[in-house]
Amino acid sequence: MGGLGVGRMCICAGRGPFLAPVPDILVDFGIQLYLPWRISQGDVLYRDVMYLTGGPLSQYFNALLFKIFGVSFRTLIFANLAITAGLLVLVYRRFWRRRTGGRRR
Repeated sequence: MGGLGVGRMCICAGRGPFLAPVPDILVDFGIQLYLPWRISQGDVLYRDVMYLTGGPLSQYFNALLFKIFGVSFRTLIFANLAITAGLLVLVYRRFWRRRTGGRRR
């Protein structure tokens, strides 16, 4: 089995989580929706609501998104897709084009 076969196996194994059903929003992901919603309603993090498992940047960023686009799980999904696409373009421009010398094959 060459490198191509190993690569195909890694892609197939990595594709599994993306085909899995969406996690339970209330049990697995509820805090990521609840805190930004409360902040977007005017509450202040660490004074009105407590969040001790992480920093405030993601909560305030998500609250800003909720203010602009509305409170929805879909808002966070599209924001994460946009961030992922931006990082993919950044990595491509930084590393892949430099390796190939900026030439297209």
